[in-house]
Amino acid sequence: RCVQETVSTQSTWGSNKSGGQDGEYNPDAIPPNFKLCEDHLKATLVGYPPKDVDNANIDSGSGRYVNQIPFDLCCETKDLKILGSGYPLYFSFLKYCILFLGLGLIVNGSYNLYTNIESNYCHEGSKDCGTNFFNRLSVANKKDQDSLLLTQFILNLLYAFVIIVALHLFRKKVRDIDYECDEALISAFDYSLMIYDLPEPLQAVSYTHLRAHETPEHLVCRLLLEKKK
Repeated sequence: RCVQETVSTQSTWGSNKSGGQDGEYNPDAIPPNFKLCEDHLKATLVGYPPKDVDNANIDSGSGRYVNQIPFDLCCETKDLKILGSGYPLYFSFLKYCILFLGLGLIVNGSYNLYTNIESNYCHEGSKDCGTNFFNRLSVANKKDQDSLLLTQFILNLLYAFVIIVALHLFRKKVRDIDYECDEALISAFDYSLMIYDLPEPLQAVSYTHLRAHETPEHLVCRLLLEKKK
């Protein structure tokens, strides 16, 4: 009996609205049903759900839409929230890394490089450092320029404060993205309730009675459910 149920389950795998040769997956069919295989392959791709979901073709093997709309290469980061919070957070992290590097180049990096190259402490015959490309780019090339070193120190300190502010903005952005992704992927399991200490035998009570004996935990759950509705 178990074998018959297994074979019966396998024979109906892959049925969809478009049908194919016979609308059912038959592992012994010669030739095989390539249409069902192609639909199953399309269903494993990542993309937006089709616009007309009521008449969309669904692969019963995976329960996913067959004709999904592929993501655009230049799509917004928020469009990837249907895949979970990992993808939007990853690309947001890359954007902020580029932003941090750009701020460092604007605030103090360009000044430091320019003053290092224009100074001439490292020259031929110098006892401390010789003349080469790396020494000219280093801060050692302006070792004798106290005013330039003081300005560089102030700019480095300013950049530290700028990075602190930028990190706080990035942290807020991460929380917002995570919240938006949770809202997009919300399900009934996110609002599960646990009921305990019920009287025995169970008796039907009115809604007023429940409200009168409502605990703070039950109040929070009820407000969340009403807000969701």
